[in-house]
Amino acid sequence: MKIVGLKIEKGLVAAAVVQKGLRQTELMDSFSAPFATDAELIEILKEKAKDWGGARIVSSIPGYLFSQRVVHLPFADRKRVEKALPFELEDNVPFAFDDIVLDHIALDGGKSGKDSDGQTETPVLAIMLPQAVLRQHLELLSAAGIDPQVIVPSYIGLNAVSPMIKSDRNSLLVCGRDLCVRNGETVKALRSFAPATATGGLQHTLQALETDHKERVEKALILGSDDVVQSALARIGIAVEQSAPEFHRKQAADAVSLGLAFSDQVNFRKGEFAYRRADEGMRRRRRTVIIAGAAAALLLATNIGVKYYVIESSYGRLDRAIKEIYRQTFPDARLAGDPAQLM
Repeated sequence: MKIVGLKIEKGLVAAAVVQKGLRQTELMDSFSAPFATDAELIEILKEKAKDWGGARIVSSIPGYLFSQRVVHLPFADRKRVEKALPFELEDNVPFAFDDIVLDHIALDGGKSGKDSDGQTETPVLAIMLPQAVLRQHLELLSAAGIDPQVIVPSYIGLNAVSPMIKSDRNSLLVCGRDLCVRNGETVKALRSFAPATATGGLQHTLQALETDHKERVEKALILGSDDVVQSALARIGIAVEQSAPEFHRKQAADAVSLGLAFSDQVNFRKGEFAYRRADEGMRRRRRTVIIAGAAAALLLATNIGVKYYVIESSYGRLDRAIKEIYRQTFPDARLAGDPAQLM
């Protein structure tokens, strides 16, 4: 199965193509290219999409266009969380739920902890996107002949690529305008900051994250080259290191796009924005499975019937042979019952 992680942000488009098989998964291709206008972006995507036929496409929208809230729930089951979130959020967001699309991801690796009262709770990051933004993104991709199966915030790619980067301290992963706060291997927070405020936006966002989690970030890992962000972190007093995630000893041109290809927990294509081709494909696959199952059942019944006929025929021949031997041995006797017992 071919999977494309597609990242589009202001002035930059990147993608990673992954081939997922039964035994192994391999990074097949990746690219990162600047663009100045939507028309230029569409031309780039049209050219690249020629090689994406039949692929599952996971496209991202810049994370700063999403709103988010962290809620703590006494359960982690995804379906229960989906039902509970609207009630948890309705008094805490400044817009109508009819105008947004809502999804979520469990933080702390989805593990439940204890609150101050000893009650079990799971931190859940509720993510909200205005429908107008989602519609505009899908229309842009449609102009390039692309209909993605999955839409996610860009920082979800950073969350998925996080396990490929080792760190034993409370660290910050930064790629473009996406941030991921980790404590060891556990993701504690995901967020983006607006590109127009690269310095102040990063500092304020980081301070808010440290306040929320009551932990100071000790080290920042920069994925890619970004002198502005690196200088901003140095002024804050955070040690900075360059890092590049590898997948089977291969590096993608963009770390977030690589992570997008592996993300499977969030999808904003739901409701009126649901991927219809996926539904049609699922119905076709279901019909194929039903037909294959019926054919297998018919073959099994035929096989049993043939075996039964062969066995019955063999027993019939044997019975006739025994009766013939009886008649030859006792030509004057009447055959009444089992010839073997009579003999």
